[in-house]
Amino acid sequence: MVLMSMETYEKNLFLANVYGKLEEAKEDMRNGRYSSVEDAISRIREKHGL
Repeated sequence: MVLMSMETYEKNLFLANVYGKLEEAKEDMRNGRYSSVEDAISRIREKHGL
């Protein structure tokens, strides 16, 4: 049995979440599911009335 501190567990959980999101982002890029920064900022401004 392996024991670790709560702090270490939470750090590992956080990193696993980050790495998972990075993998999703890479998959989106490979499949052409992305937009330019200009388009993204424009959508944000429209959404928030800026």
